[in-house]
Amino acid sequence: MWTTFGLGQTRLGWHLSQAEPQPVPAAQRLLADRIEELTTYFVNQKKRTGGTRAQDSAETWATVLARRELGDSLQTIAEDLSIPYETAKTHSKLARRSLRGDA
Repeated sequence: MWTTFGLGQTRLGWHLSQAEPQPVPAAQRLLADRIEELTTYFVNQKKRTGGTRAQDSAETWATVLARRELGDSLQTIAEDLSIPYETAKTHSKLARRSLRGDA
């Protein structure tokens, strides 16, 4: 049943059909799992874990590294995270170094 509503139209029950959750694509699920795994690893590597700074930096490193592993460019990652390209590049370098055990 269609009824006029203001300048447009609405249909009875439209919100119920849109409320169904959309399945998460496999690539996004893999990325989220990898970011979580890397975040845990990087937090455990930090010497000072009080406050949110260690968690925030670990999450950033994990996000940059996981997305690089999937083939995203540093420029794209930097834009998505709203950080300068050089910062994304440094995070990537430090994260890889930490995984190798050089840090």
